[in-house]
Amino acid sequence: MNASGTIVGGIGVGVVNGINTTHSLVRATDGTYTIFDPPQSGAHSSFAEAINDSGTVVGIYRDANLVRHGYLRRIDGTFVSFDDPDAAQLPLSATNLGTDPRGISLNGAVVGFYADANGVLHGFIWQ
Repeated sequence: MNASGTIVGGIGVGVVNGINTTHSLVRATDGTYTIFDPPQSGAHSSFAEAINDSGTVVGIYRDANLVRHGYLRRIDGTFVSFDDPDAAQLPLSATNLGTDPRGISLNGAVVGFYADANGVLHGFIWQ
């Protein structure tokens, strides 16, 4: 939640091809919802993790190969997909390999963690 009370998260839509599927959402202070997925996710899961006071959202999504990536959604609705260079690019697994952003500062610095090919977690900062 940001300082104005806007909330982000995900909404579950059920199990698709054996995978719990969610879509990202933003709930504005007036109670309206915006549900979205990054274009790269196709029909696969996404989840909004954080929003800053300027309205920029960061989250995760899975691509067509079920690899986890980070995304940034700007206030104008445009998306940027990103990965830590050392993040494993492997499909869905018990260790959830890939890039996982968890927060964003007012100036747009994204923090989170990624898992390498051995499943070891590391922190990152992305700008």
